[in-house]
Amino acid sequence: MNTILDKLQPFLDHLWQHLPDAILTAVLGWIFIEVVMSITKRLLRASRMKPGLQRVLRGMLRVFMVFVLFVAVIQALGLSNVLVALTGSSVILAVLVSTGFTPLVSDILAGLSLGQDRQFQPGARVRAGDKGAEGEIVSLDIRKTYLRSDDGFIHVIPNSLIDKNEWIILKEPPSTHKRRSVRIKPKR
Repeated sequence: MNTILDKLQPFLDHLWQHLPDAILTAVLGWIFIEVVMSITKRLLRASRMKPGLQRVLRGMLRVFMVFVLFVAVIQALGLSNVLVALTGSSVILAVLVSTGFTPLVSDILAGLSLGQDRQFQPGARVRAGDKGAEGEIVSLDIRKTYLRSDDGFIHVIPNSLIDKNEWIILKEPPSTHKRRSVRIKPKR
């Protein structure tokens, strides 16, 4: 038992020495991510992009930035050799994991497509999914669409399932309704 602790002691000392740098990197990185996300939210809103697509794009950006922050914290801990080992085995890992990520990529691409559709936005009433769930779109994110049915239940449907099946717009969202003025002709 003593020999295991003796072997771990230099490693733990090394981590302890680099811990303040790693904490500082994590805190500053998180603040940076929040600032960038706030700016991105304002820019996307100003671009008048559809709200569903805005949420999908912001979600993708956040995932990427958190991954970069994770790598930076690992480097700040002085564990670059761990990153090199991960990079070296990434091809094998990618092959093994790619089959599991196929649905994720499919959901993300479908989310981008659905987010661009002006009728498939929060507030719209739709029938969607392979089971024909019906309700009002409450939210649309990078992977899933949330529908509130008449009985109050929230149906969570993967975007790829909606995109590859037929979906029906029962009522458009309020922002897409066109105002029609009725002109009354005077009688002669």
